[in-house]
Amino acid sequence: MNEKTKHLVERACKGDKPAMKALVKAAQPRLQEYVNRLTLDRDLADEIVQDSLVTMMQHLHSLVQPDKFWPWLSKIAHNRIHRYYRENGRRKAKSPAKAQAPVTDEHNVVADAITQELRQIVLGSMRLLKPEFRTVLVLRCYEELSFPEIAERLGSTEFKVRALFVRAKRALGKNLAKNGFGKSSLLGALLLFGKMTATSEASLSSVSVSSGMMGAGFLPTLSVAVTTKMVLATVAAVGSVSVLGPALLQVTGPSQRHAPMAFVQATGRSGNQTHQHWYYYPPESEGTVHIQVRSGHDTRASSPILLQNEHANYSRTENTVLICNAHMWHRDGTVMRLPTDKAGLSGFLDKMDGRPVSSKRVKFDQAGLLVIKEDQKPWYVLPDFDLGDERCYRGQWPEHLEIIDQRDSIHKRGWTYVNITGTVRGQSIYGIGCIPLVSAQCQEHPPWIRLKVGQDLLLQDNGDEAFIKNGQGRLLKRYRGGRFFSGMARPWQGLHVIDTVRRDAADRYIPFETGYAPEKGRAVVRLDYGALQIAYRISMQDDLIEEISFSLSDGSKGKLCFDYPHSLNDTDRAIVDDMRTSGDWPLYRVPDITWLVELAEGTLGQ
Repeated sequence: MNEKTKHLVERACKGDKPAMKALVKAAQPRLQEYVNRLTLDRDLADEIVQDSLVTMMQHLHSLVQPDKFWPWLSKIAHNRIHRYYRENGRRKAKSPAKAQAPVTDEHNVVADAITQELRQIVLGSMRLLKPEFRTVLVLRCYEELSFPEIAERLGSTEFKVRALFVRAKRALGKNLAKNGFGKSSLLGALLLFGKMTATSEASLSSVSVSSGMMGAGFLPTLSVAVTTKMVLATVAAVGSVSVLGPALLQVTGPSQRHAPMAFVQATGRSGNQTHQHWYYYPPESEGTVHIQVRSGHDTRASSPILLQNEHANYSRTENTVLICNAHMWHRDGTVMRLPTDKAGLSGFLDKMDGRPVSSKRVKFDQAGLLVIKEDQKPWYVLPDFDLGDERCYRGQWPEHLEIIDQRDSIHKRGWTYVNITGTVRGQSIYGIGCIPLVSAQCQEHPPWIRLKVGQDLLLQDNGDEAFIKNGQGRLLKRYRGGRFFSGMARPWQGLHVIDTVRRDAADRYIPFETGYAPEKGRAVVRLDYGALQIAYRISMQDDLIEEISFSLSDGSKGKLCFDYPHSLNDTDRAIVDDMRTSGDWPLYRVPDITWLVELAEGTLGQ
């Protein structure tokens, strides 16, 4: 603060009315600029500024340090903004009907030089930020406050403010990347935003954002190819505002085909709408796939209409995102295909579904794989996919969308216990197990199952290895882990259980048929294994098996019923730790669904 302004504040603090009037006139433009940048809503900014100036005049006599006038006034405005968001929510403040670019007439020379497209990208990217992200960026970059000063302004700690600043940069980097900006664009975009939101020529010329201001953490590795039109628009803007520097955009490739996965636009077409499916196999996670479906209804859309990742299943309508129990499944009854399916599996599924031969298989790479499927077109592998961009695949929903969590308690938890009861060939069956419902829970709650068949057999599988013991505890057979999950529920792999069951059957060339009762929310899958019929009753909304029934040609029948409790009883809990196998017995062939056939026929363990 210069001496002239300080003297003006001192006079106003003593009740000098002309000084107070002059102080209001001097403070209003800067306050307007500050609040504009925080809210990006001109009507709201006007309201906050007027309210803050009234409060300033009412309490100016209490200002002890006149040289702290601006921090004091800006904190009043910040508190008003915070209260507004708390009482009204972000959506109202960011409503498209009210949100405007707070650009004033004083700097039309700059505004005219910068293309409308580029301005809207930068403003739109800032508008999508959470208010607290925008606040910390404004305080750091345009108010030039230190982190301790920001912490004092926000009533927080320096550590939390530094963390908030890093998250704000990441979020802005992602927003920019969705529109073709690379990671080196962040500094230039912030500078451009500051120029566009300046309220006077003096303020315009004083805006600067140094690289030193940005050093509180790392940026996400985001870069996408951009169109020639975008490059030319950016060059025009940069050429008109010399302080922006040459690196506003980072162009990394000649075409969209080499873009990181979260930013590839849908180009397939189905009817009047385009769709694109993305299949991502995380590194070193055999059998797990994350799936997105995107629609080209709005080719600028940056978030999927369907998303299944390691945490949950999401479905987006226009203004709502539903978090669901169930993985996606085809409403026409066909089986979900994966790009890594073997030829034999694909061919058999094609036969069962009565459809043309599927696309050629994609070889799975343990280093990670991203495959894109456009409607009616072959699989396309992204050749230079950067694993560092994996987090981009997880899906970012715009702030204005309403999030509705429809999951039940076990799906919110992400894993469940399972109880299995029933009879087969006159023998009672009792089993317990654990099923991770999403892959993020596989480490902490890995899959396991323990099944007692009468008094003669014990089946056990901990995911690493499986075995069968007789009634006396003698080891009969040892298998690779996962054998006794085949034909059962394995939704952590990224597929609905109806597809898991049918694909397990197809892998052994077992014919099947599917029935669905929409009014009951259940499907029945019937497997035809010659003299044996196996029928699954599946809850489509819960994505869980409810019952498996067996029917043999000799008239014998059997049934397994499934229940999914939150916890185990004391007896079951006592045997959970006894999941060890014994030793060096040879591992039998790759597990498959035929263990259920052997169970029904009474030949299991022989």
